[in-house]
Amino acid sequence: MCSLLSVFILIVITVALFIYWYQTKNFNYWRDRKVPFLQPHWIFGNIKDPLLKKISWAEFATECYKQFKDRGFGGVYLLRKPAVIICSPDLIEKVLVDDFSYFQERTSFWNSHEILSKALVYAKGDEWRVMRYYLSSAFTTDKLKCMSQQIFSCSNNFLRNIKAKKLFEVESLVFEFTTEVIASCTLGVQLLSGSSENGKFWSAVDVIFNSSLLHMPKILYAIVHPKIFNWIRNIIMPNSCTKFFVNFTQALIRCREHNGIEGTDILQLLLTLKEKEKTRLLTDFNSGGIEENEDLPKCTTCSKLHCAEKLFSDDYITAQIFNILFGGTIPTVTPLSFALLEIARNDSIQRRIQEEVDSIIIKYGGWNYSAFQEMVYIDQVIQETMRVYNYRTFLLRSVTKPYKIPGTDIVLEKGVFVNIPVSAIHMDPQYYPDPEVFDPDRFAGNNYRPSAVFLPFGAGPRTCIAMRFAVLIIKMCISRTLLRYSLKVNEKTPSPLTFDNTVTSPKVKGGLWLEAVERENICNPKSI
Repeated sequence: MCSLLSVFILIVITVALFIYWYQTKNFNYWRDRKVPFLQPHWIFGNIKDPLLKKISWAEFATECYKQFKDRGFGGVYLLRKPAVIICSPDLIEKVLVDDFSYFQERTSFWNSHEILSKALVYAKGDEWRVMRYYLSSAFTTDKLKCMSQQIFSCSNNFLRNIKAKKLFEVESLVFEFTTEVIASCTLGVQLLSGSSENGKFWSAVDVIFNSSLLHMPKILYAIVHPKIFNWIRNIIMPNSCTKFFVNFTQALIRCREHNGIEGTDILQLLLTLKEKEKTRLLTDFNSGGIEENEDLPKCTTCSKLHCAEKLFSDDYITAQIFNILFGGTIPTVTPLSFALLEIARNDSIQRRIQEEVDSIIIKYGGWNYSAFQEMVYIDQVIQETMRVYNYRTFLLRSVTKPYKIPGTDIVLEKGVFVNIPVSAIHMDPQYYPDPEVFDPDRFAGNNYRPSAVFLPFGAGPRTCIAMRFAVLIIKMCISRTLLRYSLKVNEKTPSPLTFDNTVTSPKVKGGLWLEAVERENICNPKSI
């Protein structure tokens, strides 16, 4: 009996020591390279406090930024994975733009059981280049003009909700509006039509976003241990919801292909490209080589054919739609919600927007795409909102080949994560005097131009391809709301704002509550 107990204890100790060794074996990485670093916890690395919700991810980003700003960069550990925090604007510019070939990928994430693994955001190399080339065509000026009609229609529902409620919680109303817009523009689905399938759609949306508190630990584990994550068949999104959206989207694909139905949405664009490009590539391949397209990224013949076949498979089309729907919602909801809050807080900003909207609507005699493009002060308000309330705390990249940091002897090896603390940089008084003050005039004439110190959509070749789409949604909602209503903050909104540490994007505890008062003597513009 004693011998069995001794063996058991020995096994437990051995396993414990192995786990400790495995978790900590990389913890000399930055010390060996004489890079300043934060002392890691043996289990969590440097992310114990944000993972356990003791501080927000934005507070963690600020802590790292303050530690390493003077040096320009420093080391941390995401669980057991070495990552470098980049704080210097010059080095940020090199990572994202000048030396992009060394940092082409976002942090690695591949799971054969996860539909999102097939999305553009996780694609690499030639596959990413070809996928981006095709998908960018979904957000051209002509396509945005077409989608503006769908956004306008959805904004009618938003205005009706405001009229019915008068007092409303901004984020929930904006979330409903944004989801409706993206579903309409990607799938051609009218979510407020009352059908049973649309009811299931809303239920699945609620489950996914309400379970988002669990996403960050899973995402981190998937990034740090991708093979284990894949082997145990774990997934980030709730399985039942993923199956629903996959079945929903692929049923639409089959319906359109079998019945010759054509929509005016992003799904239809991909289906049209599927027939056009796959036929062309196969024809050219069979005739001895693919005809060169000056715009298409330089890849081998086989990789062009391979990427086209993958991109236009039902699974890959579904993944792109899924990514736009769920990857585009929070980046739109957050700035729109807080923009409306700041407008309600600042009478001078609100009056200036209303004067701009009134004059432009009178000039054009109604709503159209050109009218929205002229509303430059709203653009400034949106950019300032994205600076102060950025939904993204870090911009992530992965080293794809060894990179020597300029002016040093330090070489970043392939696979090291690169983190840019966007939220901390956006609040640095060196770049934005009085950063806590909401001042849209900071961005006069900027027109969403990224820089090393303004990165709401990233920068360089991996800038978000749907940036103008998100801005159009936000801009239309603000302009149409302010034409008809004046907003003021209700006492139910906490003051000062208290943010929820359990989520990665800015979210106020208790909600953002506004009141809407109908304006008098406003013009009555025609529909778009």
